[in-house]
Parts: sequence; C-alpha cells; structure tokens
Amino acid sequence: MGNNEYYIELINKYFANEINEEELNKLSFWLNESEENKAVFEEYRKTWMAINRVMIEKSIDVNEEWQRIKENLPTENSLNSGSNFNKRAFNSFLKIAAVFILLVAGSYVLNFIFEKYSLNKIIANNNVIEYSFPDSSQVYINNGYIEFKKDFKDRTIKMQGEAFFSIKHKNKKPYTVFAENLAIQDIGTEFYVNTHDGSKVTVILNEGVVVLYMLNDPQNKVILKVGQRAEFDKRTRKIITMENTDYNYLSWKTKDFVFNNMTLNDVVSVLNKAYKCNIIIKDDFIKNYKLTAEFKKQSIESILNVLKATLNLRIIKTSESFELYGNVSK
Repeated sequence: MGNNEYYIELINKYFANEINEEELNKLSFWLNESEENKAVFEEYRKTWMAINRVMIEKSIDVNEEWQRIKENLPTENSLNSGSNFNKRAFNSFLKIAAVFILLVAGSYVLNFIFEKYSLNKIIANNNVIEYSFPDSSQVYINNGYIEFKKDFKDRTIKMQGEAFFSIKHKNKKPYTVFAENLAIQDIGTEFYVNTHDGSKVTVILNEGVVVLYMLNDPQNKVILKVGQRAEFDKRTRKIITMENTDYNYLSWKTKDFVFNNMTLNDVVSVLNKAYKCNIIIKDDFIKNYKLTAEFKKQSIESILNVLKATLNLRIIKTSESFELYGNVSK
C-alpha cells in the first residue's frame, strides 16, 4: 500500500469512527507535515459536509441516493489518464462516500474531527519559553516549537528545535514526543531533545527512563537510562547510545556551566547559545586557550570578567557584541 493511500485509509477510518489511538496519532502528524496533506483532508471534509447537509435537508433515501452517486461517478476508462495516486485516492473516496451515507446521524463526527485536530503551537524564537501542560507536565523550549492537541488527552507532542521536558507519568497514558522521524516515550522522566544538532537528533536523559523508536519501525525500541545520551542519525536512520559527557547541555535553561579544560573557542560557543549574545574572538591565537572553571547563574558580564582575568584577555564591548583579544605579553 502506498504511503498516501495508507493515510487516506486512515481518513476513511477516522470518519467511520473506527480509528485507534496509534493510527490517530499518525494521521494527526501526517496532516501537519505539509499543506498538500491538509488539502487532501479538506477535500474529504467538504464532501462530508455536502453529503451530510443534503441528507438532513432533504431526508433522502440512503439506498436510492447511493445508487444515484454510483451512476454519476467517472468510469474506469476516464481514470486511466490520472496518476496512480489519483486512482487510489478515488477508490478510497468510494469507501468514504459509502461511510458518509451510512452515517445519516453523523453530524457530530464533524465537530469531533475539528476538536481533535485543533492544535496549540508554542514558538520560542530568541528566548526560552516555559510552558505547563494540562496534566502539569512542563517543557522549556529554546529556538523551536512544540505542537499538540488542545485537549491533550493523548499526551503526544510534535517538536522542532531544542527542548527540556519534565513529565508527570501515567501508566495508561504514556507521554510521547515526536522529533522528526524519532519517537520518544517516557516512563516518568526528565529529558532533553535537540533536533538542530547537525545531521542528528540528540536525546539526553536527566531522570527516569525513556524509550526511543523510529516511526517506521516502532517494534525496534531503544531504552535510554539516566546519564546516557542517544543520537538518531537522520541519514542512516540508526539510533546509538553512549554516556553523556556534555555537562552544559542545559546551560541555556539553568545558566550553570562546567568548563573542564575546555578551549576558549568552545566556551564562547556555549556562552553565546546560553545567553543569546554575540561574543567574537578577534585573535585566532587565543581560540585554543584552555579554561577550567564553574559558573552558577552569573551574568554574562561577570563570566567575561573571569575569562579576562584568568586568560589575560582584552574585552571590548560594542553595541552589538563582545570582542575578545589576546594580550601578546601572555
């Protein structure tokens, strides 16, 4: 079965109220992958509204109306010039049309659809946003967004960017985050996700346990434990796990830093991300200066003063940046 045909079948099952929770999640995220997918759904929605309205206004005979529809449908020959997808879509349409006619009293289904697909989208651009869900779970978003159904009954989230989740666990309602083609399912936990980490999606577990799997391979699960990180390679579609050695992965949220013999170049990268500032190393020869220090919730100016004294730097503050220079006498 082709991919589009599969999702049209899900639309069919949705209108028939026969879709299960897993299929509902897949359909929901498919709808939000592209405007084309939304357009397909919209066409079926319009058809449903039209047929339902006629049935209500005219109190039509179901069997008689279905026969009329069949008589006016295109013939098989008229479909030959269309694409394979159009043919499959048309076949699925026949099934959906039959369901529409059988659901004479189904106007409530339309409201159900829009309640289910009514989404909240929380966007963080150049700031960190903290958001609390209806179940008291929390998320901190950095340069990205999360998207979820307004009722949040299925406890599923689609995300892009960087985020830290603190989850209220429920045995019968696991919490699932979809990060591109990776699904992250909690077992009562706190975890970090970054979809902007080059060619990979990074997950770091802070507390509890999470289960990872690819959307197209839900049976092949990877369990992540405290202190571990997982990297999902977007190109090879493989998940690898390892010990986490990045002590600053949450510095953008906590403003706590641990620099253990770290180069100035890497230190500046961490600080720019955490404080959303523009620190520029102007002299190449100082980039490999090493720093060992810890900072807890200090201002960027305070940290730069420590760097200045420790590494013998000159720092010039402009209207848009901090410029770092080395003293030749060092």
